[in-house]
Amino acid sequence: MALKLLVVDDDELDRMAIRRALRRAKIEADVDERTSALAALEAVQSGDAEYDCIVLDYRLPGATGMDVLTMLGNAGVRVPVVCLTGHGDEELAVEAMKAGAADYLNKARLSPDRLERSIRYAIAIHRAETERQSLLEREQRAREQAQAANRAKDEFLATLSHELRTPLNAILGFSDILGGEYFGKLENNRQREYVGLIRQSGAHLLSVVNTMLDMSKIEAGRYELMLESFPIEDSIAACEAMLALQAKEKGLTLTSRVQRGLGEIVADQRALQQILINLVGNAIKFTDAGGAVTVDAALADGMLKLSVGDTGIGIASERLASLGQPFVQIQNDYTRRYAGTGLGLSLVKGLVALHGGSFSIASAPGEGTVITILIPFDGSAALTTQQSVDANRPVDFPPRLKHTMETNERRNEEEMNGPAKAKIA
Repeated sequence: MALKLLVVDDDELDRMAIRRALRRAKIEADVDERTSALAALEAVQSGDAEYDCIVLDYRLPGATGMDVLTMLGNAGVRVPVVCLTGHGDEELAVEAMKAGAADYLNKARLSPDRLERSIRYAIAIHRAETERQSLLEREQRAREQAQAANRAKDEFLATLSHELRTPLNAILGFSDILGGEYFGKLENNRQREYVGLIRQSGAHLLSVVNTMLDMSKIEAGRYELMLESFPIEDSIAACEAMLALQAKEKGLTLTSRVQRGLGEIVADQRALQQILINLVGNAIKFTDAGGAVTVDAALADGMLKLSVGDTGIGIASERLASLGQPFVQIQNDYTRRYAGTGLGLSLVKGLVALHGGSFSIASAPGEGTVITILIPFDGSAALTTQQSVDANRPVDFPPRLKHTMETNERRNEEEMNGPAKAKIA
């Protein structure tokens, strides 16, 4: 396809030299010629032709190449320009390139090869810049669309919070009243069972809604930590009190060990409580009768080390990478017997990251799982500003599995630097 070129030069001999060089370079080109800056600007703005390149003499009657480049820029014209200079005009040509010219040639050294190379270089640079600009514009549009989608999601979650949590709280309250038989006895045990199921289902749904809202806040960087000092054993005891009955009903042993004299950690107590509940709840969910779930807490190098281990079904190593991503559960015929949204571990990772901590997991099928989190004990690394957190960053996998449990128990006793308080629920 022939190139469309505009040659702007007031010297007929120079224009002839350019035409001759184009023919000798065997460039297939349709060439328009103008002798002044205004005529060139009119030709470009007329819309009669789309020029692939402008060959511009720097010195024109009543204007310089710099003036032409300025006029083209002000007019919104985006055409690559090759500037022609006379002897001694190289410094001016460099200034023209800074103003937007793609290349320059000295008329005294004009040759077919140099002219072809300069024109094709200018066109290639222009096309690359145009493509880059197009990509930037598409990226900007995609960013704006993503921001709009995030705003829509925030509005949806706000509506979800009101439209679901308000009636759910009413369901829970009235089911408690019915179950307590405050306004009359229920007629039979089946009615009592159904009321209990209503209460249980409502509580589960409310938990899912609250988890979704917390995850949304973390992803948007709007989850603010409320740092305070508190004993970690209080949070562990509260977690055990909440989940001990569930563990007992499944025939599991729930134990905890807290390093003596651990002191008070500086953290968000509600967030840390949620971390423990999610981890221990998951461990109970995926451990069969006769198994054990353990919670260990110790101080190691200025970090609170919390480990939750179980003797449950375990996870294959190739599936560990996807664990903890929002709405992702390890898919197999066995684990899908258990209800869940796949948000629990994702929320844990997000809350740990907000505290400036780390999350690691070790697991093997049939041997169990151990999840370990490290959180700065003094709260110094907690992110209290509006800062987004990546809940999907890679995790480490320390080799603490079921068949090495005895060795690890001895190591933990050494790390605790003294006798530990033990409790079995």
